[in-house]
Formats: sequence, C-alpha cells, structure tokens
Amino acid sequence: MRRQSLYTASALMAVMLVMASPLAAQDNGSATEAAQEVGRGLMENKANLSPQGREIMQNAMDNMRAKNKVLFDEINAKEAEKTALLKAPVLDKAALEAKESEIKALKSKAMQARSDSMNEALGKLSAEDRAAWAEARGKKMERMRDKFQGHKPMHGMKNKQPQNGQ
Repeated sequence: MRRQSLYTASALMAVMLVMASPLAAQDNGSATEAAQEVGRGLMENKANLSPQGREIMQNAMDNMRAKNKVLFDEINAKEAEKTALLKAPVLDKAALEAKESEIKALKSKAMQARSDSMNEALGKLSAEDRAAWAEARGKKMERMRDKFQGHKPMHGMKNKQPQNGQ
C-alpha cells in the first residue's frame, strides 16, 4: 500500500508543471510563468545541490519549459474548449469525453518531455548531487503522501480502501 501511495505522490508531482498551465490561463496569467513558478519551488527544495548541480537542473527545467511552451498553450486552448462544453445548455457527453482524451494525451506528452529532460539532467549530475536530489525528492514524496492521505473524500464520494493490496 505504501508503494501505491508513493507512486501516486510521484505522479502528482510530475503533473504539477502541466497542471499549472491551465490554472494560469484561468487567471489571465501565462502558462510559462506558472510553470516557472512551480519549477522555482522544486529547485528551492534542492538546496543541497552543488552550484554546478543547481545550474544543471535549472537549465533542464528552463529548456523543458521553452520546448513545451507550444504544448502548454495547446493544453490551455483545449481546457478552454472543455470549459465551453461544460457551459453549454445541453451537455454533449461524447464531445466532453473526446476533449478530455485530447487533454490527457497532451498532458501525458508534457509529462514524458519533463521526465526525459529530468533524466538527461540527472545523468549530468555528480554522484553526490544525485544522492542529494534523491534525498530531497524522497522527503518531498513523503510530505505529499502525508498531505494527501489526510484528505477527506469529496461530497458524495466514499473513501474506498485499495483491495488485494493494490
């Protein structure tokens, strides 16, 4: 069960950059600015890296954001289209499901690009910096797991326990 919680927390952390972009669009902000804000927060948690390690990781985040700006903009546009579908007088469930599939595919592409960038950068770090990154990441995952385990289910939803140790 702990493995599933850590996996869930890891997935949530990975999607933070992607999720920041639609939120920024709703607030008339820039997706890139929102992603940079999240990235700065991640880098601040890695204070144990050497100056070279911090530069490597910051460059990786900056490069990933620059490469994915078009993708983030496309996610924002699809989210706006989804909002329009939700506001329609009659809900077109098929169109809504299709739009959600498009958004999910774009977010998956962005998550993969982030993973690729991070893995490339991690390969450039010294063994000491990689160990420091892993330690900070582990602490972050634990904080996220603890935070999300305390959440109550949304109204009308039951808090179901995983079955068969999943």
